[in-house]
Order: sequence, then structure tokens, then C-alpha cells
Amino acid sequence: MTRGTHSTTYLVAIGAFALGMASYVTAGLIPMIQADFTVSVSVAAQLVTAFTLAYGLGSPLCVALLPAHRQRGGLFLMLGLFVIANAASALTTSLAALMAWRVLAGMAAGTYLAIGIAAAVGVAPAGARGKTISIIMGGMASGTVLGVPLGLILAERWGWQAALWLIALIGLMALVGLIFRLPPMPATQVVPMRRKLSILTDRRVIGLLGISLLAAIASLGMYTFIAPLIDVHGERSVTPYLWVWGVGGVLGSFLIGTLVDRFSGPRLTFSIMLLLGIALIALPLLLDISSWLALIPIALWGAVGWALQVPQNNELMKAREPQGDGNLAVALNANPLSISAAPLAPRSADSPWRCGCLSIHSPSSPGSWRYQAWACRHGYGSDRMHTEWPAPIRELAPVVLTPPIGRRSVLPIGFKMAGHDRCIRWRLINQGPLGTQQKAPCISVAAFTEKVQNSENRQRPTDKLSHRRQCAQ
Repeated sequence: MTRGTHSTTYLVAIGAFALGMASYVTAGLIPMIQADFTVSVSVAAQLVTAFTLAYGLGSPLCVALLPAHRQRGGLFLMLGLFVIANAASALTTSLAALMAWRVLAGMAAGTYLAIGIAAAVGVAPAGARGKTISIIMGGMASGTVLGVPLGLILAERWGWQAALWLIALIGLMALVGLIFRLPPMPATQVVPMRRKLSILTDRRVIGLLGISLLAAIASLGMYTFIAPLIDVHGERSVTPYLWVWGVGGVLGSFLIGTLVDRFSGPRLTFSIMLLLGIALIALPLLLDISSWLALIPIALWGAVGWALQVPQNNELMKAREPQGDGNLAVALNANPLSISAAPLAPRSADSPWRCGCLSIHSPSSPGSWRYQAWACRHGYGSDRMHTEWPAPIRELAPVVLTPPIGRRSVLPIGFKMAGHDRCIRWRLINQGPLGTQQKAPCISVAAFTEKVQNSENRQRPTDKLSHRRQCAQ
């Protein structure tokens, strides 16, 4: 790569970092947004859905409407809109306006990624296309793995707006850099709309998108259930496993580029899918043997799951290169990712084991307790969660938990302390309307914590089998 090509690729990757952060950080901000706007968690969670659907469905439409020979201006426009939408989201005082800005941010993000990949590939040498795409996708993966925790830390300290300001700042840095460093784009032909629409009947493109859909469902769809899978095997915290998965994704995204430039796309895709299947099959088997051994398939799962998008995008651009709308093919590739990632948003479900749940670990009180919040359907419309406890803490149940005054970061819908017995978990009581439910005392989280700490009636299980039996009670 030349110096100009190198800088262009990394600047686009910085923008992709902001994109990856914006795609997932909103889910962690839902408790704070819900508290600020005094709405139910289910309503606040629609912000995640709005961004995801706009990203997957709106970006192909935007790419199709933008002239193919105006990639440079389109890249600046979309990244600028992304920055404005995130800054406006931080400034808004209306939930409806916030929803609209998240839709605009999602559309701009998906369009920027498609045009950015096409622009970077357009100025890259022919033998470095795979490496170029891998750097950009690695930037997006890094935003998810590193940017989201950083954004949540800032939000914990200065409010949910701080995370959005950080996204806007990173996007602005990428925009300024691209304005000054992006070299002139190669001349391209004007692509009529009829030729663009022909992509919908292109068998090769449809086949590639089908592979992306199946792989995304297997990878990101399974990611939804990693927390229950780890929990049922008696492990205390899912956080190390999520970090290993994310780090594997970052490494896989960056390292796959060289292989894409050396080997054929179908052969590489087959190998990645094979490794993904092996990793997902080996995960529950190794969990029964040792939790440390399970880190191996989790790392492999994250690596190949993220890496697959590099050869897929490369093959899609090759397939539509004669028609001049490779960026549209990349934008369409975002649809499978959006569909499979939909369960990651807190949506309707009947229990923590069936819901698309988000594990949010955040420091809170001076005692450095960590709360794990599960977003589930029942109890969304209330500031309180009716819960039932297994023995020997039955005397505490049913209880209603209320967040301490002034702690916007705490979800009012269930908490779980890391380091305490994993058998103590919240289960929802479905007893019809609120008026027909049994009245329960109301205790604060601090009071509940004290009660649990003082309760020594239960012995910790000595092995995983007894742990599972007690959890099933």
C-alpha cells in the first residue's frame, strides 16, 4: 500500500470504530435513558431496534440513491450526518426526537461503511483488497469490543449523553482526516437505477447474502444465549468469556485480510464456516470438562464469526464490479447482520433464558458491587419488579426492588451480584394485572444487599452437578 492508501484505510477504519460503538452502546444506555425520559424499558429498547433496522434496511436504499460516481462526496455526507445525528441525540430532550436521530444515525452508519469500503478498495492496490477490508472491519470490531465498555464507563460517570458525544467526536476526527487525506477517487461510470436494481436478481449476490445470513444467525444469534449457557454450567461471571469472544473477533478481522488476498473466496468461506461449526459444537462439550478449555472454542467462534465478513464483502464487490455498484452489494450484506443481531436488543420474552438479554456489568456503590441486569418483558411498564427467590431466602420473597435514589445507572428490573451464589436469580411472577398481584414489601437495593450478606443459611455447592440441582429448585 502507498502512504495515501494506508492513511485512507485507517481513517475509514476510525469511522468504522465509531460505527461499531454506536451499534451496540445504546443497549447499555437503555436503563439511563429510561430513567431520564420516564418510560418503560421496552419503549426505551426500541432505540436499539430503530438503529438496527435503519442500518440494515435504510443503508441499501441510501446507497442506491447516491450516484456511484460521487463516492467521495457521499462518504463525507454520510459520515457528517452520522456525527450530527449522534451529537443531536446527546442534546435532545424528547424521546421521539431521540428515536428519529437514532434512525438517521443508523442509516448514515450503514451507508458510510459501504461507501467507505468501496472508496478504500478503490484506491488500494489490486493485491491488497482483502487487507484493506480487514482493517476496516477490524476497526468496527474494535469499536464493539473496546469502544462500548469505554462509552459505558463515561456514561456511568457523566450520563448517557457522554457516550454519544464520544461517538460523535471519533466520527468527527475521521471526517476531518478523510477531507484532508482522501486522495482523488478513480473515475467511475454513471450507474442507472435499472442496473442497480438488477442486483436483486443476481444469483451470485443472492447466494453470497444467503451465506452471510446463515453464518450471522449461527454466530451473532448464538451470542444471545452465551450468558445462560455459561450460567447453567455454574460459572460465576460471563464477562471473561465475552471478552475472549470479542478479542477473538478483533484478531480474526485484522488477520484474515492476508488470507483473503492469497486464497479463493469460496475455499476460504468454506473453511471459516467449518471452523465456526466446530467451535459452536465444541463449546458445550468443553464446558462440561473445564471452563478454561471452553475459552478456546469461544475465541475461535469470535474470530471466524467476524472474519467471515471480509471475504464476503470482497466477493460481493468482485461480483458487482462490472456493473459499478459494489458498494450497494456491501450495503445489502448489512441486512443479514441486522436480522441476526435483532435478538441482542431487549425485546419481548417470557423469561431470562428465552429473552434477548444484555449483560451489563457496571461499577456502582463504594462497595464496588456489580449488577447484572436482565431486560425482559414483564415488569417493563413498572418501576418495580416482582421476584421470587429459592430457599433458603424464601422469607425475602416476593420482594419488590427499587433503585436507590439518584442512581440512574441501575436497572429497576432485577439485579444479580457478581461474587455471590449464582443460584440466587430473579424469576418473574406472572399473576395477571398488577392489581391482582400479591402485595409485597418494598426494599432498596442497599437493604436487599445487607439482607443477602447476613443470610448464611445456605451452603455453597461443592460441585457443578449439585449447583445445577439447586438452581433447578
